[in-house]
Parts: sequence; C-alpha cells; structure tokens
Amino acid sequence: MLISVSCRGEYLCWQCWRAEISAVLVFCLYKDLLKSANWPILLTVNILMPPVSLVRHSGAPVVRGTGAPGNNASVVLALATERASDPAFCISWQALVAGSASPQKIYQTPAFFAFLQGACKGDRLELLTMTRLSDGVLVGVVPVRVSRQALDFQLGPLCLHRAKVEMINLLGSIPAVPPGAAVAGYLADQLLALFPNARAVFMQALPADSVHYADLKAIRASGAMLATSLMRPWQQCYTIPLPATFDLYLDQFSAKKRYNLNRQIRQLSAQVGKLELERIVHPGQVAGMMAALAKVASSAEMRTILSEKSLTRLAGQQLLQCYVMRAEEQVLAVIVGLRAFDTLHIDNIFAARKYLMLSVGTSAMHLAIKDAIAQGGLTRIDFGYGTPNNEFRSTHVLETRSQVLLFDCTGSISLLFFVHRHVVAVAERVIGLLKALRKRRLPR
Repeated sequence: MLISVSCRGEYLCWQCWRAEISAVLVFCLYKDLLKSANWPILLTVNILMPPVSLVRHSGAPVVRGTGAPGNNASVVLALATERASDPAFCISWQALVAGSASPQKIYQTPAFFAFLQGACKGDRLELLTMTRLSDGVLVGVVPVRVSRQALDFQLGPLCLHRAKVEMINLLGSIPAVPPGAAVAGYLADQLLALFPNARAVFMQALPADSVHYADLKAIRASGAMLATSLMRPWQQCYTIPLPATFDLYLDQFSAKKRYNLNRQIRQLSAQVGKLELERIVHPGQVAGMMAALAKVASSAEMRTILSEKSLTRLAGQQLLQCYVMRAEEQVLAVIVGLRAFDTLHIDNIFAARKYLMLSVGTSAMHLAIKDAIAQGGLTRIDFGYGTPNNEFRSTHVLETRSQVLLFDCTGSISLLFFVHRHVVAVAERVIGLLKALRKRRLPR
C-alpha cells in the first residue's frame, strides 16, 4: 500500500527567492494496519521555501554589544582574534576555559584554536572576548567557527535531503564564562548580529541540565525572537570517572566481571601472543599509528578519520592521545582520542575483525583505562555520542546532550528548521515503531 500526498505552497522571503525541499517521511499510522500489512505508508511532502543560501539584507553589523548576562553585570562583547597569539592573553584564556562547564572544553583552548587556524583554511575563525564594563576585567572567551554545515533530513541511515546552511559554531557549546553565568541567549543574539550572513548558532553538545539550556528555554517561553531547534534528539552520552588508582577502578566491578575481563585478556594473549599497548602523543608517532589504522579500519572508516597531517598538528599542540595495541607486530586495535585538562575524549575504537569474538576492542579499552589512570591527571573518559561496549556499563555516568541550533524565528530560515525539527521527531517515532514491529514478529 502506497499513499503519496503532495502539498505545495508559496513562501516569499524579502527577496522573493524560493527553493524546494522534499522531505520523505516513512511512518505507520495505525496499529491495526501494522498487524495485517507488510509495508509502511509513504508520505511525501513538498514545501516551497527560501533557499538556505539566502542572506539577510545588508546593514551595519553589531561588532560590540552590551548586555546583562548571568549576574546582571553589564559586559562588552568584542572581536579579539588578533590576541590569539599573545602569550599573556592565552594564559588568561586557558584559565577561563579550565573553569568552563563545557563537556567539550578542549575545543575552546588556545591550542585547539591554533590548530584550527592551520587546518581550516576555508572557514572563518574568530575569537571574541567578554569584558566587564565597570572595570574592564576579562570574564569570558568565545571562540567561534563560521562555516557552511550540512543539515540532514534523515530517516535512520537514509538521508532524504541535505541542505547547506552557514552557521556559527560555538566551540565547546557552553561559553567559557564563570560557573553559573547563563549567557547562551545573549551570545546568540550578539553573534547573529555580528555575522549577518550566518543563519544560526550551532552548539555541538549542549547538556540538557546546563544553566545555558535553561536560559534558552526561558527566552523561548518569553516570546522573544530567538528560537531553538534540535539537530538530533537528546542522547545519553557515556562518561567514565577515573579514580586515583586502577585498583579503585576495578573495585567498581563485581568479582565475576573482574574475572571475565582478565579472562578475555588471557584468552586473547594465548591466541596472538603478548599484548603491548603504545600510547600515541608525539608527532613522530602519528605515521606509525596511521599505518596501524590502515590494517584494522575499512576504507570507509579511514575517510572519517582526520588526516595524518591534522593528527600530527594536534600532537604538536599536545592534544592528541591515542592507543595502538599490538601482539608480535600484529595490529589488534587502535583507539583514537584527544586529551585536554582532566578528560580523555574517545573518538573511535577500531579492532581487527578476525579477533572480534575474543573481545579485542574491550581488552584494548581496558588496558587504555589502566594506562590513563597510571599516567595521572585524568579524572574521566568521555565517549561523546558514541556507545561503548557493555562490559564497562557499570562504571558509566550518563549525561544527556544534543546538538542545538539557535536562530532568529522571524527570519526566512526558520521554516527550514521547522521542517527539519519535525522530520527528526517523526523519524524517531518511525524507527521506534518499526523496532517494536520487528520485535513482535520475531519467533518466540
């Protein structure tokens, strides 16, 4: 059974430009239909809307703005990109980032900004400062990256449509300001005025329980012109707190779990030989790691990894921390990660496929955790939006995060985000219904 509904309407922007976007939503309407049908209902919606390349009418951009964020102290927001190479300023910058509540404060550091300046030639990188108007004290640092980003209308692995939208990426998602200062709404308003060609402010990993998201909800409830939209549904992100010693870490597991972890390592060693774990932190180690990656990652997976040149630059900025596990020159697993302050960010884990039955990835992560604790200075591991192996679930602390967009709800781009938000919501519902249907059809 196939139902196709086409709705066409006209939406005129300031310059009367139009573009067509097609969103194909697959969903199941009635439970009774699910019991007797083997096919979903296909609904096609065609909406005429302004192109994403449309920019606002040119006007005098606001380069400096005053406001009353958080503690009601008036501040001045100003461009300060030229100060990014000033050693004295970088010390103050680093100190502010260290106190940030961002789960991704690594992306706010002077070192990462320097890396981006060398790696992202096509994007606009800017550094903004927030200074208190009364005494000129630096109270916040806001690194941003302005670029065209993909807005995917996706149903599971199927990408229905992809729009390119110029956005202001607020690096680290939560601004590097004193704890408790809710400035996300104020910053978004100022940034959209400062970069008039950008259509939205993008936050990669905004925690649901942060004061900044609470601030955004309050602004939205007040009927202000600033609106929010989720690029993806809220997701549980996994972190592992690291105690002072590895023995204390093992104490979190049951005796059976500790035995199983050790048994997995013994079985793997018996099959391949003595396991050796190499920590990758120096630029001279990156070439060897890339050669190891080529042995355990597919060509498609290799395309998702930063280039050897970029990884070498990250190592040069002391931000890289990866691991390669070998046995008698045979590469078994590679863990790709970054480190800043007290957090090790795990980007991906690649394992030799022929040893997956021996839990080679779990063993590599277990040894990496042991090394990270022994290394000192690390208090947690953050897997971001990735899902680690079940073996470590008992040590996990979950944090709810999402990719959040902030935009002017009076602008023409709001229609695109409106459609995207509902596509995301319907897609989640569809996937849930299809999973439930699949479970009901499984033989008992």
